[in-house]
Amino acid sequence: MYVQVLVPVHKMTNSKSDWLVFPTALGHCGISWREQAVTAFLLPEATPARICKELQSVTGRSKPPTVWPAWIRALVHQVKLHIKGQHQDFSAVPVAIDGATEFMHAVYAEARRIPSGDVISYAQLAERLGKPGAMRAVGTALGKNPVPLIIPCHRIITTAGKLGGFSANGGIAAKEILLACEGVNLEKPRLLVSAAQWREATQHLQHEKTMKQLIRRVGSVSVQAPAE
Repeated sequence: MYVQVLVPVHKMTNSKSDWLVFPTALGHCGISWREQAVTAFLLPEATPARICKELQSVTGRSKPPTVWPAWIRALVHQVKLHIKGQHQDFSAVPVAIDGATEFMHAVYAEARRIPSGDVISYAQLAERLGKPGAMRAVGTALGKNPVPLIIPCHRIITTAGKLGGFSANGGIAAKEILLACEGVNLEKPRLLVSAAQWREATQHLQHEKTMKQLIRRVGSVSVQAPAE
């Protein structure tokens, strides 16, 4: 029997969920909840129309509440910070996933152990569950995850280091964006062989957030390019 769930998966009454849509640096996100647990999370989109429509369908409510619970306000704030690149820990956020099997709950619990900025493969997650042959089952469970980001299925990639699948709206592009928010870039670094490429790379670094912070601390940094 799996006992790895990090937070209780709440048994809900038949009460309807509430929902809201909120802006972030990457677009509008959506969230639904009932009682003290999140039931759905929708990743950023440019406009809120589709998110509103989906949450209305999921919750059965035509309008969001005028007052949000304090824990929802705190979660919204966390999401906004995370999407700006300020890593947040969502592993203790309570979730309620109707219809999930015991195996699915175990997959989700293990995924929540992966910290922001890290990735593991589907095979590694299966091994952590003690089911090394269950890669496909792990992928299937992650594909049914209704609360992406909170259950960070974007942090699971292929053994070859590729992004793999992503069933949330936006597909692979959304997965890549979420990983970028966490400082993860799976692309191999480009080989710099010419002075022009070095100049381009140096100019890019001058405007990169982490490098700018470093320059403020230690002063200007010069990079010697090879001769043409």
